[in-house]
Amino acid sequence: TLVQILTFHVVPGRVTAAEVVKMSSAPTLEGQRLQISAKDGVVKVDGATVSKTDINCTNGIVHQIDRVLLPVQENIVEIAATNGSFNTLVAAVKAAGLVETLSGKGPFTVLAPTDEAFAKVDPDTLKMLLLPENKEMLVKILTYHVVPGKALYAEQVVAMKELPTVEGSTIPVKVDGKKVMLGDAEVIGVDVEASNGVVHVIDTVLIPGK
Repeated sequence: TLVQILTFHVVPGRVTAAEVVKMSSAPTLEGQRLQISAKDGVVKVDGATVSKTDINCTNGIVHQIDRVLLPVQENIVEIAATNGSFNTLVAAVKAAGLVETLSGKGPFTVLAPTDEAFAKVDPDTLKMLLLPENKEMLVKILTYHVVPGKALYAEQVVAMKELPTVEGSTIPVKVDGKKVMLGDAEVIGVDVEASNGVVHVIDTVLIPGK
């Protein structure tokens, strides 16, 4: 935990104050991102105020802040379980036996359908998918919502033509102004940080091969 907290304070490379103020976020050695804002001469990093800048060292540069930064401690499954909008998704993950996998180190990018998205699915079909004998089919659908091996943030997703998935198929990415479609699903929430990746919220359950 201490290593995780300390590496959350380290950005790879030498980034000067002049460069920091032009950034809205920065990656850390820990894996999660720091949110940066600059207004009226005050620079904040994840809510902490920068009090001194550009302290040069032989192997980098230091910027002083006024409090300790804490990365998100909850994993993707824990965040979904406590959010309140993903009850059906959490139930499906449990039925598919994927809790341990999605609680693992990752990193993962998860496309999370809301309860409203699952409500669009025929109730009988959904009930059938949650039965133990249909576990393989449920796993196939759920792993189609997971991008393996990397935490892709919104600006990275919109720059791609398609997303690879754990299921094996790819999901086409289409951007129309501010509207982003991943297959048949519209992205309605982005960049929800987790200790093992990032979550984007979608309004439709994706079906591989559809």
